[in-house]
Amino acid sequence: MSYSNDADASPRTHVVARILLAIYAITLTLIAFWPTPVDGSEFAGRIVGFLIRVVPGLTYERLEFGANIALFVPFGVLLALVFAGSRYLVVPTILVTSFTIECIQGLLIPDRTPSLYDILANIAGGCFGLLAVASYQWWRARVIRNALQQTRPSVTSSDPAMEYPPAPPG
Repeated sequence: MSYSNDADASPRTHVVARILLAIYAITLTLIAFWPTPVDGSEFAGRIVGFLIRVVPGLTYERLEFGANIALFVPFGVLLALVFAGSRYLVVPTILVTSFTIECIQGLLIPDRTPSLYDILANIAGGCFGLLAVASYQWWRARVIRNALQQTRPSVTSSDPAMEYPPAPPG
């Protein structure tokens, strides 16, 4: 489904989305290929420890899974805007990106641990971003359509141009 004629899919939106996607890609690359886990610093360790103590049922694994989801939501949003006419490319792009990150971490970065759960969380986050854009654009198109219908003159049966010929007998 394409929303390329939607008001939100202007050329300006595409340019801004491409610029933000480039910035996001650089940030994601730094996070994904940092030689040590991002939460390996003392400060990050304190925050993680605090959250696990304060939030009932929260474990390190659940927090990491949620963080991976959150990390990829913007990716899904930006890809959905950049690939406005080819939305079917968003999920495969997220899958390939996530798979590549995990492979490189496993093969080239000794202190990083690749995980199938990371791939699943990343795909989920990207899908949430895609769904957010699609939902917003569907809602926006509906609002515009309703506004247009309210501004059109109503057709009454007294308008001879709108009368239909009688149905054929039979």
